[in-house]
Amino acid sequence: MRRPRSIRAEAGLFVLALSLPIVGLVVFTIVAEYKVGKRQAEQSALQMAEATAVSVRHFLSGTETILSRIARWDLSQGLTNQGCYGWRSEVTDMLPRFSNLFYVSAEGRVICSAHPLSSEDPLSAADQEYFRSVLDGGSLTVGKPREGLVGGRWVSVVGYPVREETGRISGAVALTLDLVRFQELLEDVKPYPDAVITIADFDGVVVARSPDPGTWVGRLLPRTGAPTPAPRGITRTESMEGVPMVWGYSDISVARWRVFAGVPAEWVYGPIREAALGRAAAALGIFLLAWGLAGAFYTRIAGALRSLVWETRSAQAGTRVEISPRAPLEILKVADQFNRTLRAREEAEGEVRRAVERYRSILHNAVFGIYLSSPDGRLLEVNPAFVRMMGYASSEEMLRIDIVELYRNPEERDALLRKYRDSDLIEGLELEWKKKDGTTIWVELNGRTIQGDQGETVFEMIVQDVTKERVLESQLRQSQKMEAVGRLAAGVAHDFNNILTVITGRAQLLMSDLPEDSRYRFDAGEIARAAERAVGVTNQLLAFGRKQVVRPRPLDLNELVQELDPILQSLAGAEVRLTKRLDADLRPCIADPSQVEQVIMNLVVNARDAMAGGGEIRIATGNRKVSAEADMSHLPAEPGEYAELSVEDTGEGIQPSILQLVFEPFFTTKPEGVGTGLGLSTVYGIVSQAGGGIHVQSTPRKGTTLTVLFPAVPTPVEATQSPEILCTAQGGRETILVVDDEEAVRSVVCTTLRRKGYAVLEAEGGPEAISVAEAHGAEIDLLLTDVVMPNLRGPDLAERLAVGRPGLRVLFISGHTDENGWKDNVAWPSARFLRKPFTPDQMLSQVQEVLGNGGLETP
Repeated sequence: MRRPRSIRAEAGLFVLALSLPIVGLVVFTIVAEYKVGKRQAEQSALQMAEATAVSVRHFLSGTETILSRIARWDLSQGLTNQGCYGWRSEVTDMLPRFSNLFYVSAEGRVICSAHPLSSEDPLSAADQEYFRSVLDGGSLTVGKPREGLVGGRWVSVVGYPVREETGRISGAVALTLDLVRFQELLEDVKPYPDAVITIADFDGVVVARSPDPGTWVGRLLPRTGAPTPAPRGITRTESMEGVPMVWGYSDISVARWRVFAGVPAEWVYGPIREAALGRAAAALGIFLLAWGLAGAFYTRIAGALRSLVWETRSAQAGTRVEISPRAPLEILKVADQFNRTLRAREEAEGEVRRAVERYRSILHNAVFGIYLSSPDGRLLEVNPAFVRMMGYASSEEMLRIDIVELYRNPEERDALLRKYRDSDLIEGLELEWKKKDGTTIWVELNGRTIQGDQGETVFEMIVQDVTKERVLESQLRQSQKMEAVGRLAAGVAHDFNNILTVITGRAQLLMSDLPEDSRYRFDAGEIARAAERAVGVTNQLLAFGRKQVVRPRPLDLNELVQELDPILQSLAGAEVRLTKRLDADLRPCIADPSQVEQVIMNLVVNARDAMAGGGEIRIATGNRKVSAEADMSHLPAEPGEYAELSVEDTGEGIQPSILQLVFEPFFTTKPEGVGTGLGLSTVYGIVSQAGGGIHVQSTPRKGTTLTVLFPAVPTPVEATQSPEILCTAQGGRETILVVDDEEAVRSVVCTTLRRKGYAVLEAEGGPEAISVAEAHGAEIDLLLTDVVMPNLRGPDLAERLAVGRPGLRVLFISGHTDENGWKDNVAWPSARFLRKPFTPDQMLSQVQEVLGNGGLETP
């Protein structure tokens, strides 16, 4: 809590707060002027450096031009001292800043010089850096400053390669640059007084300097290291005379020189210091004036406030606060407000009493649970709804327990306390609790921490029973999961159906070509039977994903179990005893018989695998009425009438930790290589697709019971037999156009039809089929087409081809499971649909049926 301050301190803070912006403005102005002055000085220095660099580059460019001309002379006429001496007048006129011109052979020997040398011994330049650079780089090179041989003046040698006609470097021509005369370039560039311009090579050796070149040319710059990576920039350091300077620099890469141009730092700081002193004086005057005004304000207010303090002390005994009318208006308003507060306090105390009564009424009449507890787990107060929710007889009984006893996992209570350490608000926290009788429920907690009567921390929580919502949420997640994986299964089944159509078709065609006594006929039959089993796997995938074509009808579960009895006995095995308890009054249900058979066999196989050492499987049927109040928590099915089928085993049971995972796709507790993990997932998909429900109940080491529900019909019906279509597999002479984007499927269909005498046209897709039909010209009796194809779908192709062909008949084939996808786009009720995979006989039967129906009416 902040320590209270006096009015004097507040006034001081006010003056300080008023002064700080002024001081800040002064400082900002000084800093801004400093930045402007520094930027101007830096720009001036950098401009001088770049102007000097431009002059030097221009001078070196002219030197390179002259040397390139000399290098093209016929030097063979002047390689004697007498011949070289003849160059002297020409060179002196061309190069006034150079003191000598000489030629060096490729071996480094000075052949001749325009200025006679005093030494009679041949001179060598082989160890000179400029000469090696000319031979290595093959371009203009400027050497380091050194004392010249002629006159002892400081010079720098500029070399240029001499090339033969073949391009080989045969030597170098070199000029001796007189650095004293070169100094004149700096005088032409320096426009500012007291400015300093220095040219140094990258090793820090001074080439030229203004002022005082005689002292510094040839010497090493102090504190100069390797050149920085930037070819131009700004730096700050003292000059050689010890004057603080702002330097701009620019590199001359062709000579490996750097130009430094500096202006005195005093240009920046001198005017700024004078302006800063003036502004500081003005700020000080304003500061002193503000302190005087604050003192007068304090004297005026403090007396009135002291009187107010004494009056409020006496008002604690019930008297009014009386202040002199000469006091400031704000003080008078405070006194009046204090008197109003005294009156409002009595009213507020009465309102608090009424609020407590309303709180008690809400607490006891609320339909959701409310409780107060201490951090150590004591229940301090509970409402009747909470008592009923948890199954206790009275509030007194519940207040005697520790709240940890309500948690199914006591560790979650510690987790809740850790949450309260980070935040005093809990929202939407769902936990598993247990009622007095041990029943597990899901609850949602919302609450916060409040202060008790003695200032202690109290948890105030609202509790809602969300068990039904969790069950519904679990069903929704499972449904969404099955839908997602079902889409994948349907896609796999579609591709697999195309493959199976080719396998079964080719196997039957092969069998029809083989004589009865052929030893290969058995192999072909095995291929066909394996394909039929693969069709069953495909149907299982579709049932698992609820993508199978379902044909529900009234069904008696008792009759179906009896019909499957031999198969179920075989599936159970010799070590397992199979018993049945069938309800004679069982109501019929609405389901697909083939799917229900798959459910029963999967449940029996699953029960058998749970009893490794043998046991008993009990199959029972009965009627079940599901009500939302009684059964929703454990039977995930809509309220209504159902036919019930249960399969119970005496196996090892399922551990509670994995009980909720048994319907997950590909989840299995069987050893690796045994089972696919699709059995119970497939059962779940079939039952959900039929509008029923499924429930698993298991006790470790005592067995498992799986119960499935199918929607019941009000009256029993007799089982019906589906008529079988006898395929005569006769041929014909009609013309059939076959369209399928799968080449292997198309090949099997066309081969089968041609063997039966049909005239066959074939196309890979819709656009090609239109071209084939137009090229054929004659009548086409039947269009046999795949439904889903790229570019043009089968139904759209049929409509295109029907224009001008009123007698065209259509047979659709598809590996997709949705039969309605083609019906919505076809206006002819006599069109037929054949789902893949199919055998040649099945296809021929459909072809004969369609051709016998007559033509299709054009829409």
